[in-house]
Amino acid sequence: MKRRFDALELSAALSFGYGDVEIDRSWRGTPVPADCVQWSTSGQVRAAYILGGDRAMPRIGLGFDHFASASFTEGGDTFARLDVNTDAATFVSLRPAVEFGGEIVRASGTRLRPHLTLGATRYLNDPAVSLGANFANAPDNTPDFTARTSLDETVFDASAGLDMLTAGNMTVRAEAFLSTSSNSEGHGGSLKIEIPLWR
Repeated sequence: MKRRFDALELSAALSFGYGDVEIDRSWRGTPVPADCVQWSTSGQVRAAYILGGDRAMPRIGLGFDHFASASFTEGGDTFARLDVNTDAATFVSLRPAVEFGGEIVRASGTRLRPHLTLGATRYLNDPAVSLGANFANAPDNTPDFTARTSLDETVFDASAGLDMLTAGNMTVRAEAFLSTSSNSEGHGGSLKIEIPLWR
């Protein structure tokens, strides 16, 4: 959802995800399989101000990510089978960024729109994930043990891409992105082609 008031742009987004994950591990050569159901919800509200005829756009966003997983019990014939508890975590983040862009119009009518975005994600609460479990064959009064992983509080993001709009209304969008922090790094890209079936 997006609204524009002259140079000010306000937007909001909400997304949901669901997955059924197969876990395949082994204990001293014995398979210990499991299925884990996971789901997620993410949302963001964002304000941006367009400068210089769409050439630069500083923006600030406030977002949240909620992740949850259902409890499950591992299979296999070994004492190392685990009963894993239901778990959920919510992260709130501030997301400043600035986007640079422009447009090149070719004689054929094709429009090329390169863009570059530099930003960061700063988590406002403790970005840690924990999961409790116990051995499936343990007595009922055995206390659970917990595995905990802390994530970096600040993540830096960069992306660069090119949008091409042809005179025949075909659109090609290519983008590469990089995300890096003190202890992690991720990168990837995307290519999207839109061809109208009728005019």
